[in-house]
Amino acid sequence: MPGGRPTVLGGTAKGDLDKEGARLSMVAEAFTTPAMQVIEETLRWNPPFPLGVRPFAVEDVVIGEAVIPAGGRVWVSIASANRDEREFQRPHDFDVGRGSSHLALGHGIHYCLGAPLARLEAEVALRALLDRFPALELDARDGEPQWHSSFHKRGLRSLMVTT
Repeated sequence: MPGGRPTVLGGTAKGDLDKEGARLSMVAEAFTTPAMQVIEETLRWNPPFPLGVRPFAVEDVVIGEAVIPAGGRVWVSIASANRDEREFQRPHDFDVGRGSSHLALGHGIHYCLGAPLARLEAEVALRALLDRFPALELDARDGEPQWHSSFHKRGLRSLMVTT
């Protein structure tokens, strides 16, 4: 879905609940982890659109040992950039204390115009979910969550939880 609303909330739940003994309610407890920190880390850790803009090279370009010929399509991996060891310590860990220097919503002229609304919607939805189900946990009987099969966008089809 454009804007990634279900993806951000589902990814937030998956990220926070994916640790042994972790509860999503930790976000709401004593304001130790503001909801926006969780949402920002979710966007970094599991971006709704892992592949970015597909520009075409206007001339031959060499990146490392790869040559991209003029007219060649360039796929930008936001998911990879958001897990770059040179930018993030322990990049594969879900860590709500790390800040928000991710590229999940683009950058520069490619920054998502709906980013403030997406963040607001995710925060409102997360707080409503926590208010309604403060003891939310992953359902250990379910096994792995079901993801949509797409290389362009990322999102959960299902995430079984207990309340």
